[in-house]
Amino acid sequence: MHADVEDAALHAAFVSVLCDGGPVGAGVLIADDLVLTCAHVVNSAGAGPVRPVGPAP
Repeated sequence: MHADVEDAALHAAFVSVLCDGGPVGAGVLIADDLVLTCAHVVNSAGAGPVRPVGPAP
């Protein structure tokens, strides 16, 4: 597989975790409805609503 294709797939898997419209961390999409991130990101995000916003820039 060409490096550009591999890079595009990798970048598409990155997500931003937002709280009150601001970023609190990042994660990696590991399934259509499952994001892997760190505990401190979850704690910072709190119990706010979750909605997909697309890949991280």
